Amino acid sequence: MYAAALWLLCRREILMAGAFAGLITALCAVIGVLAADAAPWLAVGLGLWLLGLAWTVLGWRYPEPFGTSVPAGAALALLGPVVAVHNYGWVYALGIGTAIVVMVASVPLKNVVMVAFGSCALLGYIVAVVLRYADRSIGMSGSLVIIGLTLISLAIVTIRLGQRTGPIGGRSTDFRP
Repeated sequence: MYAAALWLLCRREILMAGAFAGLITALCAVIGVLAADAAPWLAVGLGLWLLGLAWTVLGWRYPEPFGTSVPAGAALALLGPVVAVHNYGWVYALGIGTAIVVMVASVPLKNVVMVAFGSCALLGYIVAVVLRYADRSIGMSGSLVIIGLTLISLAIVTIRLGQRTGPIGGRSTDFRP
């Protein structure tokens, strides 16, 4: 609350980040108290995911004065399902879907950071799914082959999306004379 009050007086990005961190902490605490007996890990994970989506949409809708709201919200939306995947397997689908949406949304937004966040999250979720569900049936070597092929495919998709989003900061990264 203190960071939000300071932000209203002097709009700086670090103060908004502090207010965002305070909001995340407060949300996790309230969800932990309200869902103490039911499914606290699922509630906190989904709460963080929803907060990240909301922050992303607000940052996209109102880009001024901060350009980091969309990547920060996307990062939170990508990390939210991680809290609940150890107890609920279906949350992997939510994480994979969110990662794909973040990567696809990065193209019209021309945001290379979101491509990186989405591809890293997608790789992490797919590796976790393969190691959790396919390890026993196909063995560790088969799992590593699937993960390697996934990594190569993800690298190709990331490069293609990175080419569509353009260079970082509107500058060319080609240093040839």
